[in-house]
Amino acid sequence: MLLLVIKTFEKELLAEGIDVLKPLKRVDLADGIALPDEVTNIVANRSGSILSASTILKSDLFTNLQKMSLLE
Repeated sequence: MLLLVIKTFEKELLAEGIDVLKPLKRVDLADGIALPDEVTNIVANRSGSILSASTILKSDLFTNLQKMSLLE
């Protein structure tokens, strides 16, 4: 899986050049983003049939990268 992700990066870099990489803006925690202890509390206390306690839907392998061609 990791190799596939890296190959995708390589293909896009070769096609579009270094300008395809853009740094993400830093987010101020006061902008409505959950604090780490809030996230921990929510995850630990889940009781749904899809997301139960201590589960996550997806953990992003490259948290600071964003594919610019995808809509937000």
